[in-house]
Amino acid sequence: MPRTRMIAALLILGGTVFGALGALHAVYTLLDLRNPRRLAPADPSVAHAMANSALRLSGGRTDMWRAWIGFNFSHSLGLLLVAALALWAGFRYNKLPVGIIMPVLILIGCAYVVLALLYWFRAPAIDVAIGTCCFAVAWVLSLRGWSFRLTPSRFLLDDCDAWTLSASLTTSSSYRKCSKRLTLDHSPQATSLLQIEGTMKSWRRVRGFASGSGMASAADLNLPYSC
Repeated sequence: MPRTRMIAALLILGGTVFGALGALHAVYTLLDLRNPRRLAPADPSVAHAMANSALRLSGGRTDMWRAWIGFNFSHSLGLLLVAALALWAGFRYNKLPVGIIMPVLILIGCAYVVLALLYWFRAPAIDVAIGTCCFAVAWVLSLRGWSFRLTPSRFLLDDCDAWTLSASLTTSSSYRKCSKRLTLDHSPQATSLLQIEGTMKSWRRVRGFASGSGMASAADLNLPYSC
């Protein structure tokens, strides 16, 4: 159970990091609609030029500044979706196929790390790397958890085999011990048994009967069997 809680906590932590980045980015973009001074060019003339320049792909239906705002909101939405998936997996770890969800989260996180290193700046790159590392560690712990779940069964099987072997050896040893006692014991009862089996001359304890051409003998030994 502690390992399960650790995995869930790592997923929640990584999701929280991505969620905080997405929410902060969305708030900054929203504030830049009125006063562009956060996710905006340091030179106001560049922002003015973006607002007066159409996006070529749009055919003049939108300008670069509006497209820039839309891209930032889309980016925020993507981060929030990753965060929602990670938090959902963390809170419902025992009820979801997290073995599939965690590799997906790691791949998405690695993609964000590459983008951050190539096109963003240090702070978001570090935060995205932290969130992705949380997903990776959670996945490694989940894989180790599967191997540990298989180990007790193997040991249990070995214990059962050892117990069966020990019981067999004990039974065999007891049988040999009993046979040895019956064979080597020099009590009157054991002597009578040897005489009956060897020479059939102990008529005091043997009753015979015959019928037709066949003949049989029976021994009333009255020997108590104890091992």
